[in-house]
Amino acid sequence: DIGLEDNAICDGSAKMLADALSHNTTLQTLKLQGNDIQTESTLRTIHALLKKNREVAKAKFALEHPELVTHVLKKPEKEEKKKKKKSSSSRSKRREKDGG
Repeated sequence: DIGLEDNAICDGSAKMLADALSHNTTLQTLKLQGNDIQTESTLRTIHALLKKNREVAKAKFALEHPELVTHVLKKPEKEEKKKKKKSSSSRSKRREKDGG
């Protein structure tokens, strides 16, 4: 974790951070809130590199400690999706019941 919040980091500095992150495989979290970074592509690059580092660390941990790795949990469905599925299936059942 590195906290760089409220440090007046601008686009140029953010690009340098992104370049440094492309050579770093261990940093997983970089806090940048409250800075003056305007370029979305630079932020996306930084987030993608951090995500890659987290995934690599997770995979490395799984290889080194297989006994501690548990099954992968699925994210719970959002209520809206459940409602749509429910109303869709009830409509299908009604059609089947009505014969078409």
